[in-house]
Amino acid sequence: MCDLGISENNLLEVSISPNPSTNFIELSGKDLPLIKELTIYDLNGKMVKYIPQSEINTRISLEELENGVYLLALNGNSKILRLIKQ
Repeated sequence: MCDLGISENNLLEVSISPNPSTNFIELSGKDLPLIKELTIYDLNGKMVKYIPQSEINTRISLEELENGVYLLALNGNSKILRLIKQ
């Protein structure tokens, strides 16, 4: 479990699209090379997907996730983005 009780912030210039998404998201932004880890949490704070730096790609598959709202955390909690899977 992770404490996700923080507001969205802009420490890293990274965005995701499309959002809402169906099977994948694309990462973009000037700070992509600074991402060391990417973690997706459900709204209960349960980690549902973890991607280490060695596996981070600009295209992230969401196929294994159920439809719903998720929080995507970059570099621990350096940046939190809300993600909707449809």
